Amino acid sequence: MPLLTGTTKKSKKISCNVFVDKLLFEEVSAYCRWAGISRPSEFIVQAIHYVLKNDKDWRKVYAHQPIQQDAVLSHEEGLRSRG
Repeated sequence: MPLLTGTTKKSKKISCNVFVDKLLFEEVSAYCRWAGISRPSEFIVQAIHYVLKNDKDWRKVYAHQPIQQDAVLSHEEGLRSRG
């Protein structure tokens, strides 16, 4: 049974470039086919959510210093204005 699925929540997205090793990308693509995930970007998003949710040390840090929503929005606005 796959840890990740082909479904993600609909939300506002931003574009980012990620460079990965060719063999790693081929394995990710194979996993996506096996798990019914339509795009490797969905795999990456789900994997990020999984790590952020399950890393106990990160959860402790994040609980004491949550990212401010206005800072996230400002960062997204900056990305849109550049491209």
